[in-house]
Amino acid sequence: MIYSFPSRGAGGARNEGLLIAKGTWVLFLDADDFFVKNAFSCLEQVINYSEDIVYFKMSSCYSDTLEKADRGVFYCNLVCSFFKKEQNAELKLRHCHSSPCAKLIKLNLIRKNNILFDEVIASNDVMFSLKVGHYAKSITCLDNFVYCATISEGTLTKTISK
Repeated sequence: MIYSFPSRGAGGARNEGLLIAKGTWVLFLDADDFFVKNAFSCLEQVINYSEDIVYFKMSSCYSDTLEKADRGVFYCNLVCSFFKKEQNAELKLRHCHSSPCAKLIKLNLIRKNNILFDEVIASNDVMFSLKVGHYAKSITCLDNFVYCATISEGTLTKTISK
């Protein structure tokens, strides 16, 4: 069993996981999200890819009804731009895909560059994602959905305060 003190936030928990991770790839899943049907058959397709990061499309839904939501649209648009070879699409994907989810990342990329998550209450993944995107020698995308991000009332992403 792995334990991370709650005061370290999600970033601390992710860092604990990275300390003991083994293998070639890492794949993140937030506690309230899930992998879509056939996600692992899609992931198996890229297991031997040489790229440092493989990006996928992300869907989203409301956690209480499972009705479609728009939380994943931004990330899908980044992946689609890459396929359309739009101007600066690769740079945008590398630097604007702020979630560690819906992408496979080579573990040696993370370790070689000593990339960790910030241990803060919110947005712990932004700098991590920016750094892996920056240091990756090569990236690619698969035109498949593998990840579904949920939206729940009362979560950090839905709470507005001063």
